Amino acid sequence: MLKMKAARAVYSEIQKTFGTFAFTLRALKDESNAKLGIIECTKHGVVQPYEVYYEKEGMVIFCCCCCCSCC
Repeated sequence: MLKMKAARAVYSEIQKTFGTFAFTLRALKDESNAKLGIIECTKHGVVQPYEVYYEKEGMVIFCCCCCCSCC
């Protein structure tokens, strides 16, 4: 399923800490490792990113909230 060590570590932390609730990458222990691992998790469909629905004019928005789907 997940080949990279970073992806497995991020997925394990997500399951232990957040369960099926939404979270941000900033809430994870190692943010740089989380950015690396979350990419593989989303490619394999293990987590699903939330999309930004609207933004205020003139604001810069970066949203990477994910929800873990446990099978």
